[in-house]
Amino acid sequence: MDAYGKVIQAFVEEARGWTVLTVAALMPTLWTLTLMLALARPYMLRTLRKCTVRFGADVWWLSYVLMRDGLMIVTLAAGFIFLLPHPAFIVEGEELSLPLFGPLATLFLFWALTVKLTEDPDDDPAAYRRMISLLTIGGALYFVSMVFGSEAGNQDWLKPVNEFLATGSNPAWAHAITTIALVGFAATGAYIFARVLNGIRRGGLVEQAGGGSGRHAHAGMTGH
Repeated sequence: MDAYGKVIQAFVEEARGWTVLTVAALMPTLWTLTLMLALARPYMLRTLRKCTVRFGADVWWLSYVLMRDGLMIVTLAAGFIFLLPHPAFIVEGEELSLPLFGPLATLFLFWALTVKLTEDPDDDPAAYRRMISLLTIGGALYFVSMVFGSEAGNQDWLKPVNEFLATGSNPAWAHAITTIALVGFAATGAYIFARVLNGIRRGGLVEQAGGGSGRHAHAGMTGH
């Protein structure tokens, strides 16, 4: 490999390491904002009832929904870093330890978004409770493994917990959890795909039935 090729390879490797480290560093902020906005729905509704102008109320609610749902999607997209093969030596040969339960946290976030996709948590209290429960479990899994795993490496009294909850020192569990999360993603994706196809099929049948009844009514009118 010539000098130009070595420079390009070094640049790509450093860029990959910088990207992984940046996303991993942003995940606590993304998870915190996601949980805060999801749990802030009662406060937003109380404030909404105080609005005396319809336009202001609409802007308030739509802005909240846009930020809440947008952050959930961004957090899910960033969480896919935990589902990639473990980037063991990407930064100057040093091992990168990620939260052990990161893949499961991302899976629970995906399930929460699935509830939003297939139901209406804003109008159905039971669906809202299911979504919040899934989101809270995912956040707890992430923060526990992040605080006591990735961020507790220099605490001697937490060393056994740190070695278990960090992917770098517990690769066997990390690979098993990642596999379970991937299977869960595949099963959930298949469920969403089947549900969408079923909805399209039902919509087509309803449209055909409406067209048939319209033709019968038209024929009856022309017969008279």
